Amino acid sequence: MKNILITEIAVEEARLSHQLARAVATEGVIVPIVLATKKAPSGLYPILDGRRRVLASIKAGYTEVPAIFLDRGPEITLLLHATRRNNPVSELKAVRAMMEQGMSESQIARAGYMAVQRIRKLAKLNRLEPEIAARVEKGDVSPTVAFEIAAYLTPESQRELAGEEKITGSLIQEYRSAGRGQDALAGLQVIEQPRPATMDEMLAELSVETLQAVLEELPAEPHFAIWQAKLNQAIRVLTVAMPVEVRM
Repeated sequence: MKNILITEIAVEEARLSHQLARAVATEGVIVPIVLATKKAPSGLYPILDGRRRVLASIKAGYTEVPAIFLDRGPEITLLLHATRRNNPVSELKAVRAMMEQGMSESQIARAGYMAVQRIRKLAKLNRLEPEIAARVEKGDVSPTVAFEIAAYLTPESQRELAGEEKITGSLIQEYRSAGRGQDALAGLQVIEQPRPATMDEMLAELSVETLQAVLEELPAEPHFAIWQAKLNQAIRVLTVAMPVEVRM
């Protein structure tokens, strides 16, 4: 990480909230922006993440911002949005997508946003049944409880648990005490790991708001055209599928 002059950055206009503008003016840029390692034809560094932080810095009168340089774009942006949500299932999907594009654990870790230990911990959530994973991603189940479920409950118990109105740590303990945990079947079964999601499958599960935010962060460079097309297609599909509210 290093400080870089704002005049060396390709800055595009974006909506800037008063809250972010005030925070940057008061405290500066706390989270480094992410820049591409290669300059654009304009001679400026494209922003992969943090455009609004740069705009807020300009408004506050700063001449430099802290930055990290990466040679990946959309994959990193997806990971950044996932980690901001503090949702382990979303993080796992982003990591899977990045690895599908050829990035290793160490490369993701060197980006500075997720340690190798965190990546390996997230991998344990591969044991979650789809019904439970969906509730974790919606925010119905806390991250701590999600890891407990993955570690201790059998697939059958997880599917039963998914029907519970509220899933808590104490409920997980009840399931284990009733002999419905992994510890009751230790050595008797192997949990099959699900196939990692493809990038297209991952995009299909993100919200329209997240997809639009990622699209806005993409540099206006020709080699990102395929990503723009993928994101726009995912947004169109989700928009068409949205229920129409009928007012009486």
